[in-house]
Amino acid sequence: MKKGIFILLFLILSTSIYANAGTPLIWAGAFHLYIGNICVGIFETILLKKQKVRYKIYVIGIIIIVANFVSMSVGWFLSDNIGHILKFDYFNPRDQEYIWQNILLYVSLTLTSFIVELPFFFWVLEKQKIISKINIAFKINCWSALVVLIYYIVFQWGIINLI
Repeated sequence: MKKGIFILLFLILSTSIYANAGTPLIWAGAFHLYIGNICVGIFETILLKKQKVRYKIYVIGIIIIVANFVSMSVGWFLSDNIGHILKFDYFNPRDQEYIWQNILLYVSLTLTSFIVELPFFFWVLEKQKIISKINIAFKINCWSALVVLIYYIVFQWGIINLI
């Protein structure tokens, strides 16, 4: 009798444990995206430290990380909608037919990110000419886009697996 109760209890507990196993898999991509945006925000903050800024470095870091989250949200919305309209295949990135679509999507989202983050850079940088602020923001976004592109080439697009 005790053995039967133990087996029944074990089956009930293990079922409830396995029923929740999918949740971490669903959130893994979003969590990865948040951590990546925080890292990009920290990288951009380090690059901004060399410029004339209005606030202390930790305040700039928070503002730039928020800018990256806003940019991420806009990019997520656009990539999802544009991808479905143009029939992008995100799950087969090595297929030659879809490589150009992924490159086009990357470039368009990088430019969108620059436009969305520009007001945040204007907020952080001291009073300068507008063209100077745009130039600084563009250079910093180019550096962070280069880092993200290297990450995509090595890990996301699976170039490391092709070698």
